[in-house]
Amino acid sequence: MRSKIFSKVTGAAVSAALLLSSVPFAASAADDQKLGKIGGFDYEMWNMNCAGEIEYEPGESTFTCKWSNIDNCLAMMGRKYDTSKKNYYDFGRISLTYDIDITPQGNATYGAYGWTRNPLSEYYIVEGWGNWRPCPDSKDHYAGSSTVNGHEYDVFRYYRYNQPSIMGTMSFPTYYCVRKESAIEDNVLNQVTDSIDITKHFKSMEALGFDLSGELYETMFYVEGYRSSGSAQLKKLHFGSGMDTTPLKIDPRKYCEEVNAIADAYGYIYKYDFDYSIYDWQPRVDEKLKLSQISYKGGGSMSVSGRTSSWQGPVFPISRSNLFAGDCYSIGAVVMQCETEKADFSIVCQYLDENGQYQFENVAEVKAYTGVWTDLSNTCYKIPENARNFSFFIETPDYVGDFYVDSAYTALDGVEAYARFAPDPVPTLRGDINCDGLIDVFDLASFRKGLLGMISGKGKAPANSDINEDGMINVADLVCLQRYLLGAEKFPDTAAETTTTTTSTTTTPPTTTTTTTSASSTTFKTTEKKTSTTTSQSTTTTPAATTTTTTTAEKDSYEFNAQYINTNGEYDSTYPMTTIITNRDELDSYMTDYMESLRINPLFSYSFDAETFLKNSDNYTDEWFSSNKLVVVLLREAFLARDIHKVAYINKDEVGIERLKNGGDMVCSYWHIFIEVDKDAEINDDLKVSVTDSPDMDLRYPFG
Repeated sequence: MRSKIFSKVTGAAVSAALLLSSVPFAASAADDQKLGKIGGFDYEMWNMNCAGEIEYEPGESTFTCKWSNIDNCLAMMGRKYDTSKKNYYDFGRISLTYDIDITPQGNATYGAYGWTRNPLSEYYIVEGWGNWRPCPDSKDHYAGSSTVNGHEYDVFRYYRYNQPSIMGTMSFPTYYCVRKESAIEDNVLNQVTDSIDITKHFKSMEALGFDLSGELYETMFYVEGYRSSGSAQLKKLHFGSGMDTTPLKIDPRKYCEEVNAIADAYGYIYKYDFDYSIYDWQPRVDEKLKLSQISYKGGGSMSVSGRTSSWQGPVFPISRSNLFAGDCYSIGAVVMQCETEKADFSIVCQYLDENGQYQFENVAEVKAYTGVWTDLSNTCYKIPENARNFSFFIETPDYVGDFYVDSAYTALDGVEAYARFAPDPVPTLRGDINCDGLIDVFDLASFRKGLLGMISGKGKAPANSDINEDGMINVADLVCLQRYLLGAEKFPDTAAETTTTTTSTTTTPPTTTTTTTSASSTTFKTTEKKTSTTTSQSTTTTPAATTTTTTTAEKDSYEFNAQYINTNGEYDSTYPMTTIITNRDELDSYMTDYMESLRINPLFSYSFDAETFLKNSDNYTDEWFSSNKLVVVLLREAFLARDIHKVAYINKDEVGIERLKNGGDMVCSYWHIFIEVDKDAEINDDLKVSVTDSPDMDLRYPFG
């Protein structure tokens, strides 16, 4: 897989391995890569970081390969279609037959692989594997099963966020069809002759809700190894044969069986609440889409920011196997903006006409006033006849500011807007001028800008700006907001309002607090009897923000320093793990055991994880241990979570750890926390670890 590494992960929370690194579009200097053409076929070989040994020899419709002790390698042969700029269905029927001898020794797979452009997607059709079967990491990612060429396949997807691809660093889905039973065995010479109907697999995946309608980039027969050894001889590859002529057979887990009307009992084909995830939504260009705690209905919403043009906006996730040109559908969402008196919103259908020219047609239009959730929907929109490559997106014709989207949907003709199921809109928070669910210095800047607009006669009162509730918007409200941020006073009835809109329960004014964090370690100091606080923490990829501080219960705490390191983990262990280390010999022994059991990978792309951990022991000398000791905590988060942490307190019975704001690009699932305390600090061997979410935590989608 390009730009990802095949990683094996098991455990209670995760039952899958993600492909996290593979052949980059242009291999780095550290990689070994061979590619070209021979006998009408394209071929490619790649070995990440030149690790281990690999032999690859292409021939006309054949290749041989042998690998040992590699990190990740890939051998491929097939067809590249990128110059044609056609969709898969424009090629007629794409299918292949193959004859291969393969001996996997460990983690290896083979089958068909490729990409599409516009929209960008990656696909795998996995025919066989060695000692590990690719599978979804969440039941929510599993779509169903299909039967192609007489074999049954599980169909699922992952979503890659800001990963390298054939179009540079992008976010994109990866779709999988994995045979229920492997065609090969581990550590055995397997001789296999079979067929793969690529087109029928595409139709099956689209019938289960995936979008493979982009321009086909390539279809390659591949053999991949991950931290394994093995050999393969592709004796014959033939395109054009192996078509499956039986009727399409799918077994959807979440959808009804009619391919042309995949809808629930209420008629909804797609529904998006944005309570936990932005699902498969994508920006049109490079604007930012993320979850927000401000919501139409009390859960979450999708915020759209960083726009430079009015036509930039979120693209509705749809599969064109579910929607058809010439048919009518209901489509819509509720929207809100907080930056101008009023702004026009539109849902636009973009499509190719019969002449191959892009056309744009308004589906729905509405005028949204500042701070007001507004329905933007059309319950009977007809997709133009002969439209191809159609998609839907939200734009604002004369406005380039930020906005929010909630209760989005696509449904059958005549179905009411999905927002009808939502309760009354949640009251907005007085003083939250930019409508992000928090009251902070960013609201102060927005208020000043809005107030100047009012004074000059070019603007309307900002949302939530009658802070002193005197019925007027003026400088007195600005002063009230300033005093609130400085902790000098509180808003009337602030506590009641806050409980309906945010996760904070404090009734005291927030304190502006900024903590600077390095990517590899962070130091927090707490003295006895001090009250721990929750703050926002900045990383190298996420700017520090000023946020509300929430007072937590007082805890007796020793003075401590803490370092936070992204590492690997043991998959069959119980977490959190705690270890008390009092001298250098114990640390050396611990480091050795940890390295052997957790197999830290020094090739990880994050310079602050394994490398930092390996160097960390140098900081703890015999002299250091003469007056200090270490309490080591190993946490496991949800697979590939983006949380960062802060040790709030440590006493003889318990260490309290808070999850802070989303860690941006700091993707990991294990955190190794070194807590440095005084040598005389009494710590019980059965130390309890309490991990809680900070009230200021930036709630994001579960990754994947």
